[in-house]
Amino acid sequence: MVATSQTPAQIYQNGQPVTKGGVREWMSEVVTQVNATSNRGDTLVVVSVPGGLAQASSFTIDPTQAHMTLSPGTLVQLTWPATNTAADPVATIGTEAFTIKGRTGNALAPGDVVGGNRYLTFIVNTVPRSLRILGAVGIADINGLPAKLTALEGLLPVGGRIGALELYSAVLSGISAITNVVRGQTADLASLTATGSAGTPTMIIQGSLLPSGGRAWRVRFWSPSGGRVTATSWRENSDGTLTRVGFQELTAVAGYNAIPISLGVPVGGFLGFGGAVGTIASVGFLPVWSNTAELSSMDKSNSVTSLRLMLSFDVEIAALDVPDNGALLVAEAAKQQIGARAPDLDYMTGEMVLHGTRIEGQTSDFSGMVHTSASGTASMVFRNASLNPYPRGGVADGFKIYVTAPGRVSISSWSQDTAQNVFTPFDIEYFDAVTGWNEFFPSVQVPKDGVVGWGVPSGTCGVNSSLPIVAVRSATTDFVEFEDTSTGSFRFMVAIHVKEPVALRATSAAGRLMRGTVWDGQSNMVGTTSVVVASPSYGNKQFIGGLLTEGKTINRRAMEPIAEAGTTTGAAIGLAYAVELEMAAKGLSDFEEASLWFATSPAVSGQNINHLLGDYGNFWPECEKSIRAMGDAIRSGGHEPLFSAFIWVQGYANRGASRASYASDLRAGFNKVISRAGGNAGGRPILIIGQMCQSGTDGTRFPEIPMAQRDIAREFYGHVFSIYPCEWNDAGVHLSTKGHVHKGLIAGKILYDVMLGDGYMETHWTVSSWGGSTLTLTMRGGNGSYVFDTTRIPAVANMGFDIWSSVGVLQDIITGVSLAGSTVTLTLSRAVASGEVLTYGKGRTGVTPMPSNEAPGPYQIGNVRDTDSRSRVVDGVTYPLFNWCSIMDAARP
Repeated sequence: MVATSQTPAQIYQNGQPVTKGGVREWMSEVVTQVNATSNRGDTLVVVSVPGGLAQASSFTIDPTQAHMTLSPGTLVQLTWPATNTAADPVATIGTEAFTIKGRTGNALAPGDVVGGNRYLTFIVNTVPRSLRILGAVGIADINGLPAKLTALEGLLPVGGRIGALELYSAVLSGISAITNVVRGQTADLASLTATGSAGTPTMIIQGSLLPSGGRAWRVRFWSPSGGRVTATSWRENSDGTLTRVGFQELTAVAGYNAIPISLGVPVGGFLGFGGAVGTIASVGFLPVWSNTAELSSMDKSNSVTSLRLMLSFDVEIAALDVPDNGALLVAEAAKQQIGARAPDLDYMTGEMVLHGTRIEGQTSDFSGMVHTSASGTASMVFRNASLNPYPRGGVADGFKIYVTAPGRVSISSWSQDTAQNVFTPFDIEYFDAVTGWNEFFPSVQVPKDGVVGWGVPSGTCGVNSSLPIVAVRSATTDFVEFEDTSTGSFRFMVAIHVKEPVALRATSAAGRLMRGTVWDGQSNMVGTTSVVVASPSYGNKQFIGGLLTEGKTINRRAMEPIAEAGTTTGAAIGLAYAVELEMAAKGLSDFEEASLWFATSPAVSGQNINHLLGDYGNFWPECEKSIRAMGDAIRSGGHEPLFSAFIWVQGYANRGASRASYASDLRAGFNKVISRAGGNAGGRPILIIGQMCQSGTDGTRFPEIPMAQRDIAREFYGHVFSIYPCEWNDAGVHLSTKGHVHKGLIAGKILYDVMLGDGYMETHWTVSSWGGSTLTLTMRGGNGSYVFDTTRIPAVANMGFDIWSSVGVLQDIITGVSLAGSTVTLTLSRAVASGEVLTYGKGRTGVTPMPSNEAPGPYQIGNVRDTDSRSRVVDGVTYPLFNWCSIMDAARP
């Protein structure tokens, strides 16, 4: 029955005749209402009126769909004409205005609605009326992801968000819609002639803002003289300053250059370029922020408004044209891989995901049952004992229902607000049901922490008194947001089959990816004593983690157990521990179902970084040979190599080097690891550095090396871990045997966390307030819980914190140190002056950082760590695997 403005009794009053026009009007009204009802759930495709703007655009309804009404729940498809520049763009359909909102009713950020993109929306009648984006999404449309990534900025290694964006591009190459944009000059520079020259070591293009981030894949410019130039990416901080997050060193030739790069740009980031005066030509007006020094941070007030640079960047902006569940899957993977240089591609492979199945509603076979009553409304949501029954999301792929009258039924999925009392529609499919039992096979995407539901014409869902009660929440309107207010419990004859991801499963051994790792450095990597670290066994089988490694020699017999005869690199026990963590997380009982690992250690004792990674001498060729041999050996066993990590422990041989020079050498060396050897092994390795403590036997400190190591790890989106809590020998020059085992276990934990777990971030601090008589720091990283540990490491002055002048003179002004939660408060005798530097773990020359009797023990660097509860017993010794605070510094602006 449909509602009309007049009933038949009103038209035919007292049996008196009426005009034919009156009858036609009434019949036309009936047809309109019938059409509107029968088209419920159909999509209304509206047509853009020319001249639409970024914040306001008009649309018309095609005459073939004129019968459809703009009522709550109506699906509307539209193409937005220009990228929005502010919140709440307005779409006017005919004469009715709708504010465009996110899926949950959230306000859109600038750039969220991309010009030229097609969006599927649904109408919500709350004031003001809105169109909420429902269907295909771009990166910025993934519910809450940009905001969450922004919130994580302070908790991630610099460039962490770039790792997530690279994952979108690398993993979803087949289903991602990549848009190319140009930042800088848009003219064809190859056909131009230089009219002058310009350039400074730091230049940031003011007009290069990328609201959703991206990846710069080529830089084009004209150089009169050639030489060294740099391509950089930058993020803007809350105080308006800019911090460098990406860096690539390039060699320009004289004339036109078009150089391929791979430079991640963070959300809301900028692109930059650098070179000495004369290395870049000028052609057209291009406002930049500029500075004469090669800086890693800069104030935007350093602007140059008349530079005419012959420069442009080609940038990929990834937009995912996939259903919402695909976007959520990628967002979840991005969380796991954040900060990683090489995403673990096998995780994203469909056959690697182990699914569980659940039934919502009735589990019995009611295909032969007869209903004893009927009930139900247009929207109903299951509510069982768990408030969020699908923590990882899923797919509803089965739908059984008994109805007492034919009609259109729906199966739907819903998200909830943070208070868990408001349901918001996420996905829906409609089916035409016949009277009695029905079975359908939908593909409804269930969001993370979401619920499922269904709907019927009012009162037509079968109820059978012999079935168990199922609790529901309901609304009388079809597919609209509603609150968790109803407490109805019924014995509905309905069942929804949901497939949800629960774990990862390993494929057969043949053809599996094998994760290769290189453990390189000097004596504290290759090992200082000739002992055997026994590979662990599970049941009656020895741990099979890769290939035999002995210095620079690789045994090519695939699937040999890792055994470390003659070396104590810690690789065997570290990789075994990574597998144990994976087994525990996935519920595996046999290690052969877990990931395969490979290790090679081309480290050489006593050598400086240029001998190990430089182009001269015998050591870099051996390193390169080892990496290539690793790829060959893995393939010889029928596996595919994934070069997962380059683990570096070195520095004592360079103890006199400056921070900048060591960083430059490590940067160049790691770039060669990537470019020369990475292709043969496959993948792009994550740089992981065991941060050296560096002290001479007389107490002389060399803090430049650990600072430089952290600089490079952050530049390459890699990681550092502190090894000063490990056991050291001979006044801290070499790790002891136990120290090597401890170091390997920490590295294995990080490998698991980064490649397969929930990610890793070093324990570190940021300055919250320089203050006056107090200085406030916020601890970040690790497991989020922190302590001062004076048991494992005797109390160090100020728990390891010190303040120095800009030229390195100790300013002994810290009078107290306290820790409350994640807040460290330093009490000061005076305020820290501009240019002075706060350090942790730098140490003081003349203060022996090891036990005075030089017995094996940890470096007495600092006392700050997290409370990570993981530990591992090796040969009867328990090694706690806390994340100790990194050696680091920060200068007061």
